[in-house]
Amino acid sequence: ESGEVDIVKTNAAGYFSTAVFLNEQVNVSISGYNGSEGSSPHSFQVEAMSTGNSRSKGLDASYIHGTQASVFFLATTTSQVIFTDTTTFNLDVTIVGGSQGNNFISGQPVEVLAPSCGY
Repeated sequence: ESGEVDIVKTNAAGYFSTAVFLNEQVNVSISGYNGSEGSSPHSFQVEAMSTGNSRSKGLDASYIHGTQASVFFLATTTSQVIFTDTTTFNLDVTIVGGSQGNNFISGQPVEVLAPSCGY
């Protein structure tokens, strides 16, 4: 109902969908994410755009970026809200490469995992 707060959970892929009334003031926020081990607060950039008429354009909205990111706008059309994780972490990495006495070849793909921060 208009004026009420709805708690919407994301699916396993991190997406959510909900409906609001036309011309309703909408405030969408993220409650925060502290990494997979709960000890590394992540910061988010938020963007809202109109998706009507198959063209996306920015909405006239008020934005708060950071660990408790949110966006406030008037729902006049079908819209999309995107929260982008902007958190960076410094990693000290030593790469040991090569096999059977051969040198490491640059350009080989390397996968870095940092479970404590959720990556």
